[in-house]
Amino acid sequence: MPMNFEELDQTTRDLMLAELEAELAGPNPYFGRGLSPSGRATFPDLMRRAIREGNEVSLAADLERADYWNPTETYERNGVVRERQVNVRQASERLALTEFNTW
Repeated sequence: MPMNFEELDQTTRDLMLAELEAELAGPNPYFGRGLSPSGRATFPDLMRRAIREGNEVSLAADLERADYWNPTETYERNGVVRERQVNVRQASERLALTEFNTW
């Protein structure tokens, strides 16, 4: 179910896009840490499209490709670093929600 962004009009989308472009032009733009090189290369265009005409749901759907994600991720539990397989759908939804909401 999509978030309810009550003020997501064209003016807001234009401002979001300007902020994204400023971030991407900066020295250290943020990309999800789980994105593969292919995902990192594609992410800016997917984010632009979501800002222009979509939302976090459409962005998540666009990100839901296994080749956009590293196959595994590390995590820590009880002081022990472990590795697990990435759940592509979950990772896509998490990144899409946080990034769309950020802009």
